Amino acid sequence: MDAEAIKEIGRFIESNYVIIAVLLGAFIQVSPIKIYPLNLIKKILKWIGNQLLVDMDKKLDIIENKVDELETDFDKKRIKDLRFKILDFDNAITKRSYGRESYEHVIFDIHQEYVQLLKKYDEKNGKVDRAMKRINDDYDRRINENPSF
Repeated sequence: MDAEAIKEIGRFIESNYVIIAVLLGAFIQVSPIKIYPLNLIKKILKWIGNQLLVDMDKKLDIIENKVDELETDFDKKRIKDLRFKILDFDNAITKRSYGRESYEHVIFDIHQEYVQLLKKYDEKNGKVDRAMKRINDDYDRRINENPSF
């Protein structure tokens, strides 16, 4: 196609654009683009929320790890404290006399908590086994000598 033919087509379209538009309108249906502002706002807010959740999830993971560390530290300290109480009571019963409640508190409360914490952390017992044997033997001896002690 040469330049003259293109000019001729341009003049034809220019002089008959109304007829061409009506014919095209009959065969081509143009649908308007529907934009719902509420949906757009909803999508934007959802995206922002997701971004905030990612940050919150990271922060929650950090907090959970810190709480786990604190729990472990607390339990390890508790193990040491319970061990000291048992060893201290074992030493104390050689020097003075204690009542039944003191023995039962050490045997049934303190020692049981100590054993549970050791199991939780898969730790082994050491000196406390010997101390508990002496405490139990002394408790049994006192019960046999005086059942109401």
